[in-house]
This record gives sequence, structure tokens and C-alpha cells, in this order.
Amino acid sequence: MGAKASRSIATGKTVAERPMRVIYTLADGQQVAALLRTELFHALTQTPRIRWLLLSPLADQPGFRRQFEHPHVELHRLPRLVPPFFDRQIEFLRREFIHQRLDAETARILHRRARVVEPKRYWVHRPLAKLLSWLPGSESALIWMQHHLTRAKDVEKFLDTLKADAVVLGSGAVKFPDVPVARYARLRRLPTFGIIHSWDNLAIKGPTHKCDRIAVWNRHMVEHAQTLFGYRPDQVVVTGPGHFDIYKQAKNPISREQFFAQTGLDPGRKLITYTTMPPMSLNFSAHFVHQIAEWIQSDALAFPCQLLVRLHPQDDPTLYAGCESLPHVHIERPGRYRDQVSWRQAIYFYDPSEADVEHLRDTLYHSDVVINLASTITLEASALDRPIVNLAYNPPGTNWPVSVADYYRLTHYRPVTQSGAVRLACSPEELREAIDEALCRPELRREQRRQLYADMVTFTDGRCAVRLADAILEFLGESPSAAASREAA
Repeated sequence: MGAKASRSIATGKTVAERPMRVIYTLADGQQVAALLRTELFHALTQTPRIRWLLLSPLADQPGFRRQFEHPHVELHRLPRLVPPFFDRQIEFLRREFIHQRLDAETARILHRRARVVEPKRYWVHRPLAKLLSWLPGSESALIWMQHHLTRAKDVEKFLDTLKADAVVLGSGAVKFPDVPVARYARLRRLPTFGIIHSWDNLAIKGPTHKCDRIAVWNRHMVEHAQTLFGYRPDQVVVTGPGHFDIYKQAKNPISREQFFAQTGLDPGRKLITYTTMPPMSLNFSAHFVHQIAEWIQSDALAFPCQLLVRLHPQDDPTLYAGCESLPHVHIERPGRYRDQVSWRQAIYFYDPSEADVEHLRDTLYHSDVVINLASTITLEASALDRPIVNLAYNPPGTNWPVSVADYYRLTHYRPVTQSGAVRLACSPEELREAIDEALCRPELRREQRRQLYADMVTFTDGRCAVRLADAILEFLGESPSAAASREAA
């Protein structure tokens, strides 16, 4: 690597007279934010020994490209968002095999949800995978079929032109756009590093591609990697979530007066923030908006309040059309999109700016209570010591056939439920009581919130993105300390 020949720890090969070329996939807006809106991009690009080949579905858009202008970076269009039909069926079957390895309660909850949200997977892939599991070697046969019968020759041809030496999968092959790149890496025997972006990815989502090394948040994810996917201890590195660094870094949120003025909020009222879920998780998010708005309007809460509804990046804004005119209710989308697409595809075109990321931090910081449904927002609010209420009931009159209370028994969320850091609201009456408790006694559960955050993110010093960069560079055979020294020189 670099001007002289050197030996890569990752490849075990000697690369001479040119920088190492490393593919880095950005499957959707979450991976873009994790790279660009943290210290990760700067830390990775400080060494001339590595040329980063970033793959994104937004690579053709000039505004998006300008963000990545750097002498050590190339930006290319990610070849494919969704696998072809037959390949996709095999992928679903393989993910059903993974579900069979989950604990019984989590598996039952996911299957009940699939019956509503993904009926084809429930009625076709699930029973077929269960039947195939009785046949020795059936899972290996599916892998063989993917690598021989459903190979994406066009994708392979394009990726060959990049002349890559290694691959970093921004979602660890959890997201579909990563999958063909992961298979290409296996076919070409390229060393592969996977970034497991979220705490539930291993516990309930199940990537089918096994990387040479992965980065995770915490000890719970290490256990999931080892027990569900067979990773050895030396193949899993704990770095914490780099996109949470913003909650502990030196830059302070703007003042309450500035924040309320910028968002058009009333400084004389307490702020309740409700972060929604996409329609594939539940179809009655707007009901909670109407319920809380009714309490606000009738002065049924302990203090005069206002409600800020922050939509999930994949939520459907049309579901809240009847909420925008409610008194003291503010609806906002989570940031910038590069194209107008349906809510299902929106995450691929989501490109939050630095201001968008800071706005979320400021929103949580200035909230008097944060309400969500089994969301990662729970951890982010804990980082800022905000009282949290988790919605754990299906409102009367709604027709969603899955109990949302089940979500709190999923493997990844059990540590939260058991921590005592959040208040579960299992009925409308309990929701109102929980809001009043948070408004009147925000110090309750403070120590539990601190302990939960430390347990789930491992490192609370605001340097998780740097740890992730160090782990990637070490995997590639590049000493992080040496890279830093060269930058200083």
C-alpha cells in the first residue's frame, strides 16, 4: 500500500505501488449520516494509503456528490436496491432459517407481525423454510443457489471495474442494497468488514452474509453475533454507535429560547415530543397525536403543553393530514430527502444534513418528555437524561391485529424494559399518568437512564466513531496511530 509495497493484515497479500482500494457501501440515509455526520469520514480519509470507493443509490445527484469531495474518495452508484425476484425469495428463505435460531418468544412475535406486514413471508417462506430445515444441507444448498444460479453478472461486471482490495459493508449486509456487494466480495475472496448499524440488526433482522469482522455497539450484540451467527470472539469488535457521539461531544445544543423561536413553539408551554414509527410497524400513530392533543386542549395534563410530532424517515406524512390543524400540535419530517418517493423507498433517498442531525439532538434536549414505541430514540433520550414514555397498547377502536406490547419482549429491547429507565404506558389512562409524572418529577429514573445508556452504547465519551474508524483501519492493515502521525506531519 502507498508508495512502497506492504502487507495487508486483512488480505494477507502484498499490494504495491498504489493505494489500497476499499469499497464502502452506503445503502441508505442512515449509513450516510453515520459516515458523514460523525468523525468517521475524516478519520478514514486522513491516510493516502487507502482510496475509498463509496457506493450509494444517490451517487448521481450533484448535491449529494459534493458532500464527499475528497482526493481519497470516489463515489459510484450502488448497483441495485432490491434483488431480482428469484434471488429475493432465496434471501427471504435464508432469513427465515435465521429466525428459527431466535429465542421462542422473539420468533413468535416476529411471525405474528409478518402475518400482517409481510403475509407472503408468513404463508410461503416461513413454512417452506421450516420444511427445508428437516433436510440435511438445505441451508447450504440455498447458499449454493445464490452464488451460482442467481448471480448478478451485471453487478459483478461493474464491481470488477473498481478493482477493489477489500469491502466495508455500511449495514453489515442487513439492508438489501448491501447483499449483492457482499456476495461479490465472497466470490472474489475480498476481506469484508461489516458495520452493524443498529442494536436490533443481529437480534431480529438477521443478515445472511457473514463478514470476516464486524463492529457492534455492546456486549448484548456480541452475544447475538456469537450465538446466532457463529462469529468467533476475535471477529467481533465493540466500538459503540458513532452516530450517538453528538450527544456527548463538546458542542452544546442551542438555547431553549432559540430552539422554540426556530421551530415556532410556544416558550410558555412544556414540550412533549412524540417520535413515530413507519406504517409497517403499526397503522395508528396518528391516534396518539389526537389523544394527546385532546388532553392539551382540555388542560387535562399537569402543565400547559404542546406536542411536537417527529415523523420516522419511512413514515407516511399523509397519515397525519388531519393532525396539522390541531391546536398546539407541530408536525415535522426528520430532514432532507434527495427525491420524492413512496414512504417504503424513502430511506434510500434520505440524506440528513448536519443541521438535521443537530436539530434532532436539540429537539430531545429541550423536550420535557419523549414518547415513542420501542424505538432507538429511547436510548438517545437517555443520553440527554430526558424522561421517556414507551407506548405499549393498541388504542380502542384500532384494527392492527398485532399487540404493540409484544415489541417490548423482543430480544434487543428486553434490557430496556427490565432497566426501569422508561415508563411503559399500557392504556390511555396510564399514558396520561406517565406524561404527568415526567412533567412533575423529571428526576425519576435518572440513574436508571444513565445505566441503560452506558450498557447499550458501551462508550459514553463521544468517540465511538473514532473507535470504529480505528477498527476498520486496523482490519485493513493500516495502523490508526501511524495514519494520525502522517496527518500531523
